Amino acid sequence: MKTLRFTLLASLAFASAVRLHAQSPTVDLETANVAWDRGAYITALEAYARLLGSPSAAQVLEPIALTTGELFHTLEITPDGRAPRISGDGRFLSYETGMGAGAVTRLVSLENGVRQIAEVRGTGILLSPAGGRAFYLRAPDAIVRDLRSGVEGRLETGGLAVTTPVWSADGMTLYFVSGRETDSTRNDIYAMTFTGAACTEASGRFVGCVVAGALTQVTTEGGFKANPRVAGRTLLYELPTTSPGGGRGRGAGGGGRGRRAVAAARPEPLRRSDPAGASESRRPRPRRRD
Repeated sequence: MKTLRFTLLASLAFASAVRLHAQSPTVDLETANVAWDRGAYITALEAYARLLGSPSAAQVLEPIALTTGELFHTLEITPDGRAPRISGDGRFLSYETGMGAGAVTRLVSLENGVRQIAEVRGTGILLSPAGGRAFYLRAPDAIVRDLRSGVEGRLETGGLAVTTPVWSADGMTLYFVSGRETDSTRNDIYAMTFTGAACTEASGRFVGCVVAGALTQVTTEGGFKANPRVAGRTLLYELPTTSPGGGRGRGAGGGGRGRRAVAAARPEPLRRSDPAGASESRRPRPRRRD
């Protein structure tokens, strides 16, 4: 009986040792984390190093990296920059640097490493979600740049000032709000449509990849429109009761009081053969929700 009891106790002790050994990576990790939290970084890092050299390395790699901030590779783009933006496809980014009249925007390619591809005068650049193009204002012109070729030029907007621009999800249409100087009772949303053809510059104009007669008036109802934004194939915008620009129909900022509704329009894509925009029968009909 004593032999049986001794054997049973030995078996239980061995099983406990096995369980303790199986739990040791977690126990050691918790001990190291406590050391890290109290500021004993050398002690914690030594414990982390032992764990990463153990058979449990794969199990503890991610929690250790999350604690030390090394799970993801970090690369400094610039020591002096602000307002970073990245294209929807992750191929390009932009940031601003400098102050006042000296402010510039730098464009960076993330393909095959990180390299600056351009520096342009101006701020508030708008990268296409699909990559490949960027829009920015260089007073008094609205400029589009092809990021691959470096070609850029002004858009022909028929004298309309471009405000609150937004790209379509596929990057083939640029929407913006503007108004006519001769009509202070309304403004409208317009669309400029592009193609996949090569972009060129002619006498300062951006051509080649712009649909002929591409400037199209998207909205048809009277009054003011503001803050357009794209959700899939739907264009959303607000309908303030007063001019967003504070008086003239030409203004189209994000301000304004008496905002009363949201409208939605689903513009059909224009074909290159379309004359000067869509015909009246194909114009999108906004749906108003009061």
